[in-house]
Amino acid sequence: MAKTNTSVLLSGDYSALRYNGTVYPFELNERENVTLTRYRYTVSTVADSTATYAQQLREKHLITLSGLSEDERMVVNEAVDDVYYAEDTDDEAFRSVMDHFPAESAIDADSYDGTWLVRYDGEIYVADFSYGGFDLNDRPVTEE
Repeated sequence: MAKTNTSVLLSGDYSALRYNGTVYPFELNERENVTLTRYRYTVSTVADSTATYAQQLREKHLITLSGLSEDERMVVNEAVDDVYYAEDTDDEAFRSVMDHFPAESAIDADSYDGTWLVRYDGEIYVADFSYGGFDLNDRPVTEE
């Protein structure tokens, strides 16, 4: 709070700010007290090299897909090229593909989106799925 009380910008004496050579005008209309949250982050080494880290990811998350129907292959192809959007609960090809993807194997997943590491057609891909269109009780991953 002490730093904001001494701010020359909040004193009302200035109406513009120059940043990287560009002038930005501003107008102070009102003051409001807000709570500022401070975060402290720490880092730790999880692997000695990118190759070791990649191996750890494969061991923990890699799912191998095979024997997919043509409709299932279309879902996976879209997921590895960009994102597959499951728009409604009637998407049987998506539901069938998701049977191969347990929630705990996701790199990251919540009740709307998920990312999995897949071996597909002999290559390893990151597959992104968005399933917010499914009913909450019918989504492949639900928040606890």
